[in-house]
Amino acid sequence: MQQPDITSRDNARIKYACKLAQSAAFRQSEQSFLAEGSKLCLELAKTCPLKVLYTTARALEHTPALAGLDGERYTIADHVAEKLAGVPSSQGVFGVFGFPPPPAGFPAPGGRYLALENVQDPGNVGALVRSAAAFGYDAVILGGACADPFSPKTLRASMGACGRLPLVR
Repeated sequence: MQQPDITSRDNARIKYACKLAQSAAFRQSEQSFLAEGSKLCLELAKTCPLKVLYTTARALEHTPALAGLDGERYTIADHVAEKLAGVPSSQGVFGVFGFPPPPAGFPAPGGRYLALENVQDPGNVGALVRSAAAFGYDAVILGGACADPFSPKTLRASMGACGRLPLVR
């Protein structure tokens, strides 16, 4: 089994990733977000630029497809994965992604758009974005005090749709 590249919970890269997970303002200023889970990271890598991938050795053995992703890669110790996840158990896979590119030609005449206003629950925003993607909408418009579409909870609920479907604030 490979030795971890990062063993300290106080590593600057880990602190940066944690801040992305916790702060919408920081995500916006950095134009980046943190995603957790092998399936979610593999899905987001199709549409969002992967900057850094953090995995435990066990997770990399379990999902070898992760080794084929672009971007920097670091193996992390299990206790570092706990810090990134914020809970004692995690899948051991975390990706720092850049925001997806903005939609070209928005709004298009005859386009199908889902408009959300003041939907504050991240799980609801994620589920609605996922549904819009499933029904073939062209984009989702987020107005008012909608939850951040790139918060960890919204990303999980969207199952990667926040990367596939253009989101406009």
